[in-house]
Amino acid sequence: MARDLQATLCGYDRHEAGRALLATVDLYRRWSDAGGTAVERRHHAETLAVRYLHDVVAQGR
Repeated sequence: MARDLQATLCGYDRHEAGRALLATVDLYRRWSDAGGTAVERRHHAETLAVRYLHDVVAQGR
């Protein structure tokens, strides 16, 4: 778990920040799926938002 959390840390670089944010999204998805939370996830909206984030991060390269 510590290694998973370490992936969410970054410096000031735009690419690093994007990578850390995507790692945070991945943790959220895994933990919310495993935990059986009562939060209603809107999977389509989530997919679109993450796709947009990937595009923004890729533009910074």
